[in-house]
Amino acid sequence: MNSPSSLLLTMQYELALSIGQSLDLDKMLKTFLVAVCQRLSCTSAHVKFASHDMDVMKVGSGFVSYPRSTDNWFESLLWRQPLGDGHFEYDRRHCWSIPMERGRTLVMVSRDNTIAPEFIKALHPILARLSRSIDGCIHYQMVNRMKEESASRENELREAKEAAEESNRAKSEFLANMSHELRTPMNGILGMAQIIEESEADPTLRENINIIRRSADSLLSILNDILDFSKIEAGKLTFESIPFDLIEELDEFFSISKMNASRNDIDFVIEVDPVFPKRLMGDPLRMKQIVMNLVSNALKFTEYGGVYLHFREASVAFDEQGRSVHNIVIEVRDTGVGISEEKLDVIFTPFSQADNSMTRKFGGTGLGLAIVNQLARMMGGRVSVESQEGVGSVFRFHIGLVEAPAPQRQPPRAEIGADIVIPSQRVLVAEDNVINQKIIEALLKKMGHRVDLADDGEKAVEKYRANRYDLVLMDIQMPVLNGYQATAILREIQRDRNEAIPIIALTAHAMKGDREKCLRNGLDDYLSKPIVINELRSVLAHHARAA
Repeated sequence: MNSPSSLLLTMQYELALSIGQSLDLDKMLKTFLVAVCQRLSCTSAHVKFASHDMDVMKVGSGFVSYPRSTDNWFESLLWRQPLGDGHFEYDRRHCWSIPMERGRTLVMVSRDNTIAPEFIKALHPILARLSRSIDGCIHYQMVNRMKEESASRENELREAKEAAEESNRAKSEFLANMSHELRTPMNGILGMAQIIEESEADPTLRENINIIRRSADSLLSILNDILDFSKIEAGKLTFESIPFDLIEELDEFFSISKMNASRNDIDFVIEVDPVFPKRLMGDPLRMKQIVMNLVSNALKFTEYGGVYLHFREASVAFDEQGRSVHNIVIEVRDTGVGISEEKLDVIFTPFSQADNSMTRKFGGTGLGLAIVNQLARMMGGRVSVESQEGVGSVFRFHIGLVEAPAPQRQPPRAEIGADIVIPSQRVLVAEDNVINQKIIEALLKKMGHRVDLADDGEKAVEKYRANRYDLVLMDIQMPVLNGYQATAILREIQRDRNEAIPIIALTAHAMKGDREKCLRNGLDDYLSKPIVINELRSVLAHHARAA
């Protein structure tokens, strides 16, 4: 047959119209299969999909049928391999198998009628169009599924983010509570040790008390390392950018380190280059922490010779705002036990030391250098090390810091020292822990002050209403009313009385940001537990002078 008849053209036209009327694959194919059965007098028609279609679409049992049937012979027929091409008989039925693009197959079934070859031939261009329409449906289905999966993933990511944030909040709360709970008994140990050490005349007893205090200081240092590392892990560590003089900040630490080195019969030498910048912008607490950790490590692992600390400036550059950026190097050199070359990378790993025997001999958590390394990186600096086992080590801390502007004139804060003369004051102490009450009361009375105690925030407010005080020391975590709530009420009373009595936070909450939180909540100053007598004396003197 050289050209299709009008009957064939009509069939092609009607079947072509049934294609592409829906983007739903099942609906589109069923529309087409109904038209095929009607035009070619078939009892059923089926489209079998190739394996790659199944992987993408996961459609049914691998074929779409009209009419839908549960007869087992259909599955047996459609999954028979190979299905073949052309006319064949199966279970006393006439069957036609016509290949399509991409490995798909159209199967038509009739009990009595046969289909002329001309109609089969006329179906080929229609099936090519059908196959392309199937591709369109598959693509549409894939895009929709990707959108659904993307939305689902976004929901999962959002839920995971919320869960992670909640976990971090819980971790931060746990760290704050743990800090408070551990510092409270430490306050008792250190406070009583200070009181007895200052008042005891017997040298032997004073030395024993001094051992207790030093041991408690070491325990407090370990506690601080663990809390710092946990905060770094939780991403909760923040940094200040304020003017500071690093050498001045470290002055007291230098004095203590020289005493410790002298006691162990080793040298401790500090060298500061003349061009080393005096005032820089940064976080003085974290800068001190890095230097103190490196020096303390060097002193701990050095039994002979000495530790040599060198502050120098490597170079000066300018940032985009034209400010001077000083690239400084702080070098800590020792003649200690040294580190073998293969262990150099391990020392910056948390909870690790170069040798287990070091832990047994010298102690430590193995967190110090890990914290130093991470703090340096978080501030844009780095720590390097050179070492030779049995000879010694050199640690270098490199960082670039902006030069601080010239300081404004401010009233000087009272210097720390036992010779500070502070006028006798009446002090209200709000503190719920009995041991802490005894320590604070003893320290204040030793300085010549009169003390009233309140063991919760509500009682502190009642005592303040009934009396006149020169200063209030306020614990933060108390029953009934906490320190912030009590402070807010005291400020209202002060406004009514037209007075401005200092309220100073005295709290075991000593995590980063707690000081700022206290100041935002109306307190005038901040002291952390365990109480250091000289810090308490200095704060009292400062506010007495300001009054």
